[in-house]
Amino acid sequence: MTENDLTNLGFNKVEIKDLDSQNGYDYFYYTLEIFDNLTLCSVDSDCVKDDDWFVTNLEWPDHFRLQSPQEVQSFLQSVGYQR
Repeated sequence: MTENDLTNLGFNKVEIKDLDSQNGYDYFYYTLEIFDNLTLCSVDSDCVKDDDWFVTNLEWPDHFRLQSPQEVQSFLQSVGYQR
């Protein structure tokens, strides 16, 4: 999945500056709040290779990832999310 796919799906970019994180570099990620207690988050930009993004929820097991726009759309439909 690309950054363009994420924005087309309605994800919002969150930029983190080194000044805030104090980890030595700037980075960003994408989020989509579905319900009050359910937010999908992308992997951080510093972990992305070849524009291959995936999304998950921090409460889910590590191996559960949505890796394509179709998987994200199917998930959103299954939980009744509408923009």
